[in-house]
Amino acid sequence: MTGLPLLSALYALAVAAAGSRVYRIGVLNNRGLNFYNAKHDPTFTTYLNNTVGPLFDPPVQFVGVPLYFDDLIDQGANQELDFVFAPGSLLTCMASESNYAPVLTLRNYRRGVELNEFGGVIVTLANRSDIDTLADLRGQRLSAISESGFGGFLMQWREMHGAGMSILTDPSQMIFTGNQRVSIRMLLTGESDVGFIRTDLLETMLADPAETMTEKDIKVLNMQTHILPNGMAFPFWSSTSLYAEWPLGVNTRTVEHQVSAAVVEALLALNTTSRAAQAGQYASWQPPLAYFEVRALQEELGVVKEVGVSGQYKCARATTLRETLECPFGYAMMEEADFNAACENAGLPCPEGMTCLCRPCQPVCQEHEVVRKDGKSCRCAIGYSRVGNGCLIIWKLVVMVVVPGLALIALAVYLLVHFLHKRQDLLFHINPKNLKFDDPPEVLGSGSFGVVLAAEYKGTSVAVKRVAARDKGRQGASTRTSKHSVSRKFWRLRVAFDDAADMETESKDGNAMAALASCRGSTQSIPWHQKLLNPFRKANPRANFISEMRTLSKLRHPNICQCFGAVLVKGLEPMMVMEHM
Repeated sequence: MTGLPLLSALYALAVAAAGSRVYRIGVLNNRGLNFYNAKHDPTFTTYLNNTVGPLFDPPVQFVGVPLYFDDLIDQGANQELDFVFAPGSLLTCMASESNYAPVLTLRNYRRGVELNEFGGVIVTLANRSDIDTLADLRGQRLSAISESGFGGFLMQWREMHGAGMSILTDPSQMIFTGNQRVSIRMLLTGESDVGFIRTDLLETMLADPAETMTEKDIKVLNMQTHILPNGMAFPFWSSTSLYAEWPLGVNTRTVEHQVSAAVVEALLALNTTSRAAQAGQYASWQPPLAYFEVRALQEELGVVKEVGVSGQYKCARATTLRETLECPFGYAMMEEADFNAACENAGLPCPEGMTCLCRPCQPVCQEHEVVRKDGKSCRCAIGYSRVGNGCLIIWKLVVMVVVPGLALIALAVYLLVHFLHKRQDLLFHINPKNLKFDDPPEVLGSGSFGVVLAAEYKGTSVAVKRVAARDKGRQGASTRTSKHSVSRKFWRLRVAFDDAADMETESKDGNAMAALASCRGSTQSIPWHQKLLNPFRKANPRANFISEMRTLSKLRHPNICQCFGAVLVKGLEPMMVMEHM
């Protein structure tokens, strides 16, 4: 028991000591003992003791007990309360755990209008052009009375839920002020962007001279029009559906039906002229309305939870705010340390004396993932595939895997072909050390590419043709072979070819020299398909020679001189070694 109902509890003990039966009436009250004494005590203590108490022998007594939300539920579950006056959301919650049933519904009296239903309002400043619909609440700072407030929080939450949003994931901050008027005032000071209050409060504040707000300063979101059973329009701004007003509930286990009936009859007799009704700012009482819509709201938002498989429901409550919250499907609650520091980490410090939430529920799945039916594990969305800890779109995965794979295959094929060519080339490679020339070398002939010298190769007479001779016309005398341009071991071989070429050139007439020069200056043709693939490619005599040697080395015929191979070493022009007949 809290300090709030202390005086009422002491009174109840005194009455019980006198031998009278005392019925305790729990009243939800978050606004202090003075507020309770002025508004509710005249009805539940003074009026009932004066009208119902004397009807029984010995007389019964009634004691109003102002309680906070959790205290009211706990004492009701412990059968410590005989009657309960609270919002329908709280009574239906208690009915899930205990034997409480509504016997009356309050008919409120607001600004001269008698109503048995009320709703919630979502309000923001008129100059906030970025906030016009429920969808605009994403990323905004919202303020409400408390996490258990019915008209000042739960109704608005249900509207957001119906629009595919959640209080726990979409707003940047949820501020619980403890007072609905404070929630509105925070709009004016810029401490919040949107406020949640119950219907009729906004009109009451606008009519209050103590309030500086005017109708031009605010606008209502998600405005709804309601027609009452009597055909009249609901007279106040509303952003939500309408729900039945506060009920009076009775504990069917602890209250005799005679006492319950006497209480109902006495309260039904009240009207707007009664002192108790005037103090309580209500018009009268009526038989109870249906509260199934209230229960549907609770189940939809997870305010009541099923316990096991027994079908029994209990109200969501715990010692900390974090424990009372249930994240929507596909989200997980932050760890306690992160939960407590979430607003500070987001740069949204909580106002002093208030409670705040800053997106305490985080997605279970990453981008391009969808949650499984268990709500705790994820799989890649359609069109995506798992890669490490994330999901990658399939066509990108194909590009990332197939293209490099094809490139590797192409490279492997190229290396294999190159290797096979190299291995094949070894079959016709001749070491120049195995060639023996006369001194001076015997010249067998000359052609457009140079001279042909006689030589001996492993005991066989051969003809050695230097394929690419030096171009004397372009190089001039300064291009005479230098010892520095070729390795020492091949120096004599190259000098022999150069001397023989010089001697052969001097014996030719001018026309022959011109023809030879013309032949040397001509360029070898390049196949058309190679030009298409590489238009800047130039003829490569050495590469063409190697390709020719690969073909010649395979030829075997009596009428064709056998090609033994070729000399292909760095520093020397390629030399073809053929059979000399």
